[in-house]
Amino acid sequence: MRPPAFLVLLSACSHPGVVPARAPIEMAITFDDLPRAGPDIPGMSRLRIHREILAVLRKHAVPQAYGFINGKGAEDADGRAALEAWVAAGYPLGNHTYSHRTPEELPAYLADLHRNEPLLRELLPGPEDRWKVFLQSAQTFLAFDDSFARRLFGRRIRHILLLHGGAFGAVMLDDLLSLYESAGVRWISFDDAQRDPVYGHDAQVAPTGGDILQEQVAMERQTPMIPWVTMPLKQLAALCP
Repeated sequence: MRPPAFLVLLSACSHPGVVPARAPIEMAITFDDLPRAGPDIPGMSRLRIHREILAVLRKHAVPQAYGFINGKGAEDADGRAALEAWVAAGYPLGNHTYSHRTPEELPAYLADLHRNEPLLRELLPGPEDRWKVFLQSAQTFLAFDDSFARRLFGRRIRHILLLHGGAFGAVMLDDLLSLYESAGVRWISFDDAQRDPVYGHDAQVAPTGGDILQEQVAMERQTPMIPWVTMPLKQLAALCP
């Protein structure tokens, strides 16, 4: 005769090798068949469905909820917009075959998987593609600062690159320094940079918001400014959601 269920539970909870029932049950969430799971409902677009799902995930602080996609469902604008909303919310996507094909023959099934990959690459560009926003900006600012300095001082000055010790800087530092080296930068010490006479000059201009040295000197001399390069803050912020 089997003991009552509650006695089994009590026995399990008292056993030293069993985790007590009060411990949290850890669970991840994934979604299949994005962006078209189930029939279309009049007045309920796929974009709206995904936005409502995402709102609930955010409300409950659900991390890394993978959406596994069938690319065929994103052939229209509504399905595509739904997947883009998923990515914009910071959640990842995975491959669930292009047409939700049943795996009967391996070659055909693998072909259906591979057909899904181009869409995934568009929606989830790799780190190199996403970081091009940062590297292109770094290259632009280097050219800007160099040309601005040569315009003001008639020569190249010794620049000082200010970075911050965060995680993104650690990930990008090698690519950044390699980029600058390919543009002709040679690394020197801080003391050597400070020996450039431009750093001994006081422009007698109060900085208005982190103005660089060239800007202060230009204001002092009333030299027309080169149009300032706009930092792509929105794109950069998207790299570290």
